[in-house]
Amino acid sequence: MECLDSEMLCRYMDDELAADMQRQVVAHLHTCERCAEQLTTFLANHASLQRIQRQPPQAPGRTAACYSAEVLSAYASGQLAPEEEARCEQHLFACDICLQEVMGIRGTLAILHREPLLAPPEHLISAVQRQTATPQRPSVVETLGTLVLQLTRQGLEFVEALLLPEDVRLAIGGQLVPVGAWRSRPGGEAVALLDIQQSVRDLTCSIKVFPEDSSTVQLTLQCTRQGTPLRRRRVSLSKSGRLLASHQTSASGEVVFSRLVPGEYTLRLPQENVETQIVLRANPADAARG
Repeated sequence: MECLDSEMLCRYMDDELAADMQRQVVAHLHTCERCAEQLTTFLANHASLQRIQRQPPQAPGRTAACYSAEVLSAYASGQLAPEEEARCEQHLFACDICLQEVMGIRGTLAILHREPLLAPPEHLISAVQRQTATPQRPSVVETLGTLVLQLTRQGLEFVEALLLPEDVRLAIGGQLVPVGAWRSRPGGEAVALLDIQQSVRDLTCSIKVFPEDSSTVQLTLQCTRQGTPLRRRRVSLSKSGRLLASHQTSASGEVVFSRLVPGEYTLRLPQENVETQIVLRANPADAARG
């Protein structure tokens, strides 16, 4: 058996594999130091992300002297001028709140800066596809389009939908709208919670996004088929082509991703062979300050 990819390791960790495949993976991990180290790294990354996501969006007790998330992020990544860096370090000696935030940012950066995993061998991809194939599912990944969202001072704003297939039905806030109505649409009204539904065939993906603070959002994805929640389905989140997290849906068909900063994201359901892309734009006021 050749080396395992990240998706196979996730399925092994969550006991999703057939008994025969599970035994093959266990045997391979006992003989392959590379894959065993990769599994250990993935477990450590997952634990780190869980700790970061459990941190509150804004810790209580912040004062006027505390630095903004943008400045702390710049400090953690070494982008401040020497004078400003020295002032920030002096503040961190006395402020546990800002120090905790810097430690969380550095932990996230350490995960994102690691080398990407190698592509899995073709025969392994074919084996997994044969095990998980269903008659209703396309044989290649089907993209449901790109949703463009905007952070504002008032909340979130749906900007436009791009490259939506003609058979995808789109609903914003529960209201079904024609695909063409959201192409190159001018900015709308900002809201505290965006509720977006994408439906194709008998599959519905409900995406709820709300701002945690001025620069991050929480995203909840619920997957249903003909009204029935899809339980224990793997959902992966990537940013700019790099895997950030991979979770299973709950009994209600939901999975939650927190502390998402502006950027280009891909939500993928490997067992359904569908994915949707989300572009989160920064608050214009924050971008102007940056």
